[in-house]
Amino acid sequence: MQQTHRLDTKRFCLRSFGHGAAFCLTYLPNSREVFLQGDDAATFHDEWCRLSDAKPHWDADGTLGEIWLRYLDIATDTAA
Repeated sequence: MQQTHRLDTKRFCLRSFGHGAAFCLTYLPNSREVFLQGDDAATFHDEWCRLSDAKPHWDADGTLGEIWLRYLDIATDTAA
């Protein structure tokens, strides 16, 4: 799947694939990541939009940090 967008913040890397068909969110301090596709990717995108609209004073790092807390239970360790 072709990568279409990448957003790097102090603590996160967010990659979008297939024009939003899938997302990979990586927490950089411990190299844990969540890969979301299909309905999960759509839910993630909706969460991102809702939170960005609700908290316009937050930067992308803060928004991703809040969303990250919702996905901790399915995050995987990618450290080699």
